[in-house]
Amino acid sequence: MQRIDKPIRAMIYLAVLFGLAQVGLAQQKSGNSPNKQPIKFGAIQNKTFFDERNGCVFRLSADAQNDVQQYILFTDAEGNAIINLDGEDIRLKLKRTKEPKGETRMGSKATDFFDGPGISVTVEYTDTSPKCPPNKVCETSTSDATIVVARGNQRAKVKVKGRCTA
Repeated sequence: MQRIDKPIRAMIYLAVLFGLAQVGLAQQKSGNSPNKQPIKFGAIQNKTFFDERNGCVFRLSADAQNDVQQYILFTDAEGNAIINLDGEDIRLKLKRTKEPKGETRMGSKATDFFDGPGISVTVEYTDTSPKCPPNKVCETSTSDATIVVARGNQRAKVKVKGRCTA
């Protein structure tokens, strides 16, 4: 067995450490750190925050089909919202809205942009409400929507059904 000189052994040791450090940095940059869990959408726990008769509620498409009343996002007319991520209710504030030009009708698209502590949330709506008959006041609208959450370098997206009431 051949003996390795101390300087060569030190260089090999440093090269191995440098290689391990590079692997660790690559995992952090790609978001594959073992400590980071994917963002999970959940049912809002504190339902006293909103009056669902005066705002918008969103639930998973499967829940809407089965009439399950587990909402993952509430919004109100004052620009407040609450979403459940990773089992925690998080309050959001509306930053801006992109609305369609002209009259809103079935198929119209709109987007709301919300910010919260350490996250941004985008809600892209497509109106699915039938046209309101003449001489009638329609107070409820429905939509298909996509919620996109960004937290640091993590992203999560979910398709939902929405109902808004004035």
